[in-house]
Amino acid sequence: MKQNNLLNQSGKVLQRALVEQKRVAQLVIQKDLELSKINEQLDRQVDQLEVFQEMANKIRKISSTKNALSTIVRVMVLDLHFSAAIVLLGDSVFKVGSKYSYKKIDEEELVNHNLLDHIIRQDSAYVVKDLKKAQSEDLDLGQLLSLTSFCVIPLKTRKNFFGLFICGIEDPYQKLSKIDLEFLSIVSSFIAYTLESLEAEERQRHIDQMKSEFIFVASHQLRTPLSVIRWTLKMCLDGDLGKMTQIQRKFLKKTYQSNQQMIDLINDLLDVSRIEEGKFEYNFIKLDVSRLLINLIKQFNVFIDKKKLKVKTNFTSNSGIIIQGDESRISLVFNNLIDNAIKFTPSKGRIDIKILKEKNWIKMVVQDNGIGIREEDQKKLFTKFFRADEAKRMQTEGTGLGLFIIKNIIKAHYGRVTVKSKIGEGSVFTCWFPRI
Repeated sequence: MKQNNLLNQSGKVLQRALVEQKRVAQLVIQKDLELSKINEQLDRQVDQLEVFQEMANKIRKISSTKNALSTIVRVMVLDLHFSAAIVLLGDSVFKVGSKYSYKKIDEEELVNHNLLDHIIRQDSAYVVKDLKKAQSEDLDLGQLLSLTSFCVIPLKTRKNFFGLFICGIEDPYQKLSKIDLEFLSIVSSFIAYTLESLEAEERQRHIDQMKSEFIFVASHQLRTPLSVIRWTLKMCLDGDLGKMTQIQRKFLKKTYQSNQQMIDLINDLLDVSRIEEGKFEYNFIKLDVSRLLINLIKQFNVFIDKKKLKVKTNFTSNSGIIIQGDESRISLVFNNLIDNAIKFTPSKGRIDIKILKEKNWIKMVVQDNGIGIREEDQKKLFTKFFRADEAKRMQTEGTGLGLFIIKNIIKAHYGRVTVKSKIGEGSVFTCWFPRI
């Protein structure tokens, strides 16, 4: 009897142990599944963030709204494995800005769908997690999009509303997770701020284009009458229209010089317009830059002698240093640089003009011991219309266009230009051209 009782008790203990073991095993399996799910979600989150970072880097290099949106929707489907991604632009009347989907979507029916107005009024993400449990309007939109789980998010910044972002999956066994919805919210903000940035850039480009066109037309219109005035003044100064008193000649000479400055300004404005429109033409030949510089320096001899400047070179007209370049454009570059060096170097100062060979480059250097340029001004020096304060004080005339033109000419020759300068010690301008 005792033996039977012992057996019964042992059996109950064993049964309880088996039940407990089974419960522990189920708990372990459950936790393992939960951990597996968490790992899967974390992997998904890491993938999303890595792809997003890569996408953001690409978008920063794109200046077209159309190309930016196209890149985003393609990445969402091809790299992040959503079934469809669509950007609708507008506020109440929509158009498809860009879309990428594995299924065909009726765009006209989509942009006119009644639910879109409701989503705008709601002013927050509209989520349909499971189409099987959806209401009639949600079901209708889901079927139109061929998505079983999707969200529609307003594209807005603090200042602007741009439209809607739609993204989702087509899989009856899956739905958008919390992680997916958080990620899609980040993407929608990124799209909105990208649109705002590109819109501002496009508006600025349009304004710049209009300004360039105006300057080009106005300059053309002004150049003809100014040229007529110049030739008339020249005839007067040459005595072709009769004798003049000394006072008359003095005033006419000043007028002639002012007229010439206006023509130079207009020529600079025309050059800038042509550069910006890509119409600044070049005729590349094998160019002897040593001979070109010797001839240019000779043209400045009157001004060099007047200021008693010492000009030193490390080449002669027979040095035979050749680059591939446009003679008139390279002449314009060094005409400007030498002219600036003479203007901003005090009397009895020094100017060094050198040509140096360095590996794959020919370096052409114009160095002076003049007024110099502040460090903060050097960064703006090659931009349009910029003139350093020291230059303005010493030379009131000037357009601030010369160095902008120089930089663009050298760039067209596959070279570069640099400046080193200190206030009161002078400046060094170095132009780099490829060796041939």
